[in-house]
Amino acid sequence: STAYRVLGDEIYKEKADYTYQELVSRFYDKEFGGAYTTVTATGEVVTTDKPNYCEAFFIMGLAAYARATGDDDAKKLAMETFELMETKCKFAPGCYYGNMTRQWEKSEGMGFGKRKGPA
Repeated sequence: STAYRVLGDEIYKEKADYTYQELVSRFYDKEFGGAYTTVTATGEVVTTDKPNYCEAFFIMGLAAYARATGDDDAKKLAMETFELMETKCKFAPGCYYGNMTRQWEKSEGMGFGKRKGPA
């Protein structure tokens, strides 16, 4: 997205569009918001925990895409995820829990290695 915004080459726009569609169709949690960190090639969820630094990268990617393309849906999704982190993950100014469950409850660990359990 940033390469397209800075360089303007259409190949970067194509790659940004593809990546955005993959994020939304495979990684975005349509029920609880935010993004899964691990899915199969067919989009099956492998892990359901949501490490906050991964959510931050999700927000940054969406924001970069929105800035480069003017896509309002990407901007809305970035803001929605930001608001989830601010309301569900923050426990003091500038301090956030490191890992959350799919439903945005505090979870131990960093979220990797756990396999999908009951949703």
